[in-house]
Amino acid sequence: MFNIIETSCPYNNWVITARKLCADPDRYHCLIDEFSRTGWTCTDPIWVEAGRKKRKGSYQEDPEEKKEMLTLDDDRALARTKRAFQIGKFVVLKGIQGAGKTFLAERLREEWIKQNADVKWICEQKYISEISEGIGYCILDDLFYELQLEKEVLEVRNMVDELYERVSLNGDRKILLTVTSLIMNRYPSLFAKHHYQNMIDLDQLCDEELKEILEFHMEQNNIVRVRNDCKNGNISATQMSEENYQRIMPTKVSDIVKTQGIGMPASIALACRLIEQNKFDEIFGRWIKTPMLWLHSNLKRLLDDDNKKLSIIALELVAFQADTLNTEDINFDLLNKLMKLENCNFSQDCLTVTLKELERTYLEEKDGRFTFRVPVVRKLSNWLMSNNRENPPERYTHLHVTKEVNITFDTSGLLRKLKPGPDADAGGTAYAYPDFVSVS
Repeated sequence: MFNIIETSCPYNNWVITARKLCADPDRYHCLIDEFSRTGWTCTDPIWVEAGRKKRKGSYQEDPEEKKEMLTLDDDRALARTKRAFQIGKFVVLKGIQGAGKTFLAERLREEWIKQNADVKWICEQKYISEISEGIGYCILDDLFYELQLEKEVLEVRNMVDELYERVSLNGDRKILLTVTSLIMNRYPSLFAKHHYQNMIDLDQLCDEELKEILEFHMEQNNIVRVRNDCKNGNISATQMSEENYQRIMPTKVSDIVKTQGIGMPASIALACRLIEQNKFDEIFGRWIKTPMLWLHSNLKRLLDDDNKKLSIIALELVAFQADTLNTEDINFDLLNKLMKLENCNFSQDCLTVTLKELERTYLEEKDGRFTFRVPVVRKLSNWLMSNNRENPPERYTHLHVTKEVNITFDTSGLLRKLKPGPDADAGGTAYAYPDFVSVS
């Protein structure tokens, strides 16, 4: 029996709904019928593959297909995204900055590449039209940002819709789109089409996933969990109390995620990396409640330190890159201008050493390429650096980063993405910033 419903499929509560409506939750399906009506049913799946159609009454008939099935008991974002691709060819990763959208997209890309799939990664709208109709995946990352006007959001969305129709509806390429929650919540009517409803909301993570994220960063930063009823003998390690360990559970962070402008994954990563060992257990709980305030304070302290000019320039150099900073291909024109602004001079070897030192805090390195561990640090550091200058609009207006990138300011001093205009020197792309109402 096909049960018509007035709402969209319960992508964010799939497991709960499946268990509630079907005796066997693996047989729960929510889909669109030939009259474009949304509904659900409990039935054995019908598998449609290239050149054949086969009904499976029992998965034991084909062990290989059984192995590929994803269990509904796994409520982590990675598993939910894979299930979403079983439903449709277009999946949206929604979340505030720092929610882990790009991180999850990168994990999926790695898995798809290991499966020898053709994977295209697009982070600029001008390259969307170059995507072919072949079999594979297309990841659209960071096309939408916080300071976009409605007409700009509409323009990008139309390009995404055209791509979906061309390579997915009329082809075999699957699309993964990342969208910031701020944009989807601000312009809901622009994302009302059916394919945008196949969505994974990363602002809501399950207990198991949050624990995995916390324990991963604890291991990376030599932090050990100390239970209330026992003492840990590892004196050299940073210690985290049981109370702080439990602070990251969804029942305690749901309001935080909605109000503080930075996702829990980024908050955890930054706290574990930046809080000093002797203050960790004292500060961790407060950091998780107001992560943007603490991050702002850390970066501001660095920028105000006259002895840290080399670190400031290194961070600026990385922040102004469209992708990563390759130490073998440094933009010396930009570097010289930054050194002039800071009234200092140093060699490329000193820059490389400083970049390595910043790996302990803000940066990560892979194959000689440096980028920020957490993308929101790039945004906030650029914002702070611009406001830390005297008369920033005049001093930055003509600071070219690449042939296509200019650092430009709006009237409030915030960087934002700009499309090439009549004046070629004022065109290009910079970075967008959310409403930093909690950091000033």
